[in-house]
Amino acid sequence: MTKIPELHTGSTRNRKGYLSPIEDFQIPFGIVEGVQYGPTLLITAGVHGSELCSIEAALRLMNIDGHQLTRTLFVLPVMNFHGFRARSIYVNPQDGKSLNRQFPGNPLGTASERLVHWPSGIFPKCDAYLDLHGGNLDEELKPYTIFNEDSEASKQLAVAFGLETVVAASGTRRVSSSYATRLGIPAITAEAVCNGLVSEDKVSLHYDGVMRVMAYLGMLQSPALPLAVPERRFVKLSVPIASAEGLWYPRHRVSAHIAINDILDEVRGIFGEVLVTVTAEVSGEVLYRLPSLWVNSGEQLMGVAYMVPSM
Repeated sequence: MTKIPELHTGSTRNRKGYLSPIEDFQIPFGIVEGVQYGPTLLITAGVHGSELCSIEAALRLMNIDGHQLTRTLFVLPVMNFHGFRARSIYVNPQDGKSLNRQFPGNPLGTASERLVHWPSGIFPKCDAYLDLHGGNLDEELKPYTIFNEDSEASKQLAVAFGLETVVAASGTRRVSSSYATRLGIPAITAEAVCNGLVSEDKVSLHYDGVMRVMAYLGMLQSPALPLAVPERRFVKLSVPIASAEGLWYPRHRVSAHIAINDILDEVRGIFGEVLVTVTAEVSGEVLYRLPSLWVNSGEQLMGVAYMVPSM
């Protein structure tokens, strides 16, 4: 199937299958539809193919009973299917590009650019969008959600998802949720778990977050009691970038608190010579970091969350 399937038939259903968004590329999908009128929610996962807990949570969401829902849940659980099968970190092996840096894509571009252009026909059919991520094989992180800082509706989705840390980010990013928000669809990115690990408690971070969002949107016929969530904190991110390739020696682990001008890490040559020393530009907490011993020039080393009083 190459076209976007019909999302609203007026009948309760649970449909699964494969879509071919571009030539020689298939991805699985699931549609769960209830008979009553209500919002349509789009879920994607596996935009990065080694973020396994988010993929498992999305696969489970496709098995929800349609009689529990109003309107439609549309799930694309493994967007980067080639990357998933190849255990590829970040990129689509077809062209070596990260899908979540290509939006809005290009219908005449490379495989990744064409693939991410395809959802532009889906976003306008939906009332909200959640992109589930979850700590690639080379990432350590503390769970958080991200929303476009100029979208109050997206901020409320992030609050409803229920993770403690909520990151306000620029609306110009070339990621899926940011692009959807620019098209007028409230959207967030959820980051949970690290190092590509799969466990029930980590899968539940995504699954329960989606259920809370559906309850918030009025999509559940009989909403369960709200799950306990911590008080939210709203932050922004400072993201130091490697200016040289080499051996990377970070000095702070995830959740560590740092002060302005603290030394964050060093990039060294293969024989130990210091090539770059990176210092903190803000005071805050290490929200995620790259645990790999090797780093390439231009890669994100870590994200430092810092409080913004006006938020």
